[in-house]
Amino acid sequence: MDVWEWFDAEGNVEKQVVDLDFDGKADVVLHFEKTQLVRKDMAFGFDGKPHVVAYYEKGKLTRREKDDNGDGKVDIWEYWEAGELDRAGVDTDGDGKVDRWEVRRGGASEGAATAAAPAPTAAPAAKAAPAPPPRR
Repeated sequence: MDVWEWFDAEGNVEKQVVDLDFDGKADVVLHFEKTQLVRKDMAFGFDGKPHVVAYYEKGKLTRREKDDNGDGKVDIWEYWEAGELDRAGVDTDGDGKVDRWEVRRGGASEGAATAAAPAPTAAPAAKAAPAPPPRR
C-alpha cells in the first residue's frame, strides 16, 4: 500500500491518497477539514475514478453517493442517521434524478416510487445530491 499526504499551513493533514494495489492510481482519497474527515472517494474499478463518495459530519457518515453502472454519474444516494442507513434514492433511467426512494422504517425497508423526483441540490465540492424525501 502506498500513501501520499498533503498538509495545511498548521501541519494538519488535508488529504491522503491511498493506492491499495500498487498500480499508481488512487483507490481511496480522504479529505480533511480542521483534522476532521469530511469526504472519502473510493475508486475500486481499476480506472482511478471514484465510484463511491462518502460524506462525513463530525466524524460520522451522513451521505454516500454511488455510480453503480460506471457511467460517471451518481445512481444511488444513501442518507445515514445515527450510524444506520435511513433512506436511499435510486436513479433507474440515468437522468441524474431519483426515480425511487427506499425508506427504512422500524428496521424494515419500504420502497416508494416518486412521480416527479426532486432536482438535485448543490453539495459542497462534489456532484449534486437530490433532496431526501420528507421524514414521517
